[in-house]
Amino acid sequence: MESQNSNRGYAYEVVEETIYKERKTNRNAVIGLVLSIIGLIAARLRIVFYIAGFIFCLIGLVQIKERGERGKAYAIIGIIIDSIIFLFLLLILFGLVAISNGY
Repeated sequence: MESQNSNRGYAYEVVEETIYKERKTNRNAVIGLVLSIIGLIAARLRIVFYIAGFIFCLIGLVQIKERGERGKAYAIIGIIIDSIIFLFLLLILFGLVAISNGY
């Protein structure tokens, strides 16, 4: 009977360890989100921050899928911020071109 109880304790410890094992948050996803937010705030070098943030977020998404890490929401939010700002900048560019052509 003692051997059965000791085996149960070991199995319980293994299951408890796998359940409560903490997954890491992907650093590239966090860096990408931070760069995207800095791009919103910073006046100069805005485009550099957006491009770098977008690249870091994409790399983070790929790594999250491969490694099973956390931080997918960070990467997706960073990509959404960068995409919205990119579309906004394109609209401004097209507007400036239209104005300069006399439309």
